[in-house]
Amino acid sequence: MPRTFSASLASLLLAWAGLCSPLLQAQVFADAGLELLHNDNLGRAARNGVSDSGAAVSLGAGYHFQPLDFTGLTLLGKLQQQTWQHYDDLASLDATLQADVSHKFGIGSDKPVLSFAVAYTQRHAATRQRDAELWTLRLGLAQRVLERLQLRLDAWHEDSDGAARAPLPPLPGATWVPPSGRVHDFSAWSLGLQAELELGEAAWLSASWRYRDGPIIATLRSYSRVIPGARAGGQDPAFGAGAVAYQLDARSRVYALDYNRAVFRQSTWYVGAEYQHATAGNGNHYTATLLRSGFLHSF
Repeated sequence: MPRTFSASLASLLLAWAGLCSPLLQAQVFADAGLELLHNDNLGRAARNGVSDSGAAVSLGAGYHFQPLDFTGLTLLGKLQQQTWQHYDDLASLDATLQADVSHKFGIGSDKPVLSFAVAYTQRHAATRQRDAELWTLRLGLAQRVLERLQLRLDAWHEDSDGAARAPLPPLPGATWVPPSGRVHDFSAWSLGLQAELELGEAAWLSASWRYRDGPIIATLRSYSRVIPGARAGGQDPAFGAGAVAYQLDARSRVYALDYNRAVFRQSTWYVGAEYQHATAGNGNHYTATLLRSGFLHSF
């Protein structure tokens, strides 16, 4: 989807909010979060990946409007700083603006909720090669199927405009080099299903599956091992001298399981795991397992 179309959608939503805001009583909200995480394949290498642990700190705030009886509009902004214990050059700061429209089809917890969201993120990384601007469009439908069980179906479109890198130079005797240095330029589609099961008044379990059709970015320690067929490639100093990041067409599946518990009055603690499995067009498999635990407080 063209970036100009995404920008136009965001502008329309923000303009609508501006027209509605003088007439409506806005509900203001804010939150802060801290997450500890571990990734066993930080560079998404096909083999011999490196692992590391890190932390992410986030601050968010926004407004919620109710222009119609069953329709809501939420505008929010968020800052997130992520750092890693051993790979300092992978640190990044994300600044996100998001608009979300939701509509509930009637009164009662058993009525479905349709939502549409558009988000824009600027990513500032410790190494300029990883800077990027990202657009995300999401369409979702949530339905409570049992008293304690809710299902949600989502479709996403991602569009990333990354910083330019110098293309990789040819190797002596090589007949192929990646055609572009723009490793973080890509578009992708995803489809996901999430189930949320209430375990009591203060705890719930969430499980999700996501299928993604779009490029992945992997890192190799040696340029001589870059896989022919990569759509783009460039130096990746975050993983040391001589390391190379490259982009491959792939189909990915992501499985996640999280336990959540309300603590205190306005806080939530969670712990979970995520498994990622990508199959590239060349037949190689790229996997990663993420472990996480975090705390979120709403003001």
